[in-house]
Amino acid sequence: GLTRDYVRIVNNLNNQQLQYQCKSKDDDFGLRSLPPNGEYEWGFRVNLWGSTLYFCNFWYLDNHAVFDVFRDTLDFLYECGGAHCIWKAKEDGIYLFHIQTKEDKKMHDWEKIKA
Repeated sequence: GLTRDYVRIVNNLNNQQLQYQCKSKDDDFGLRSLPPNGEYEWGFRVNLWGSTLYFCNFWYLDNHAVFDVFRDTLDFLYECGGAHCIWKAKEDGIYLFHIQTKEDKKMHDWEKIKA
């Protein structure tokens, strides 16, 4: 069958919990929390139509971000460096780790949550 793809969320915040909620059209993992240096990973098979998509909301303190963590496109997988998309939450934004180059690339800034 089709190969498996993976998404991993890594909390690289300094002593802060990372809250997140990830969804696809068919799945909702619910609201979850990662301790500092914690990781969460899931694997899945993409559908035949190339429309597999997962997105996540992320929060820490008064910061928020929301974006696609997986899209079944060549451009998107090229940024990941393969079938593993590894996202790292840091104080100044959220980074995508490239498997081949072993480099973190900042992809998203945090937005302040309005009180």
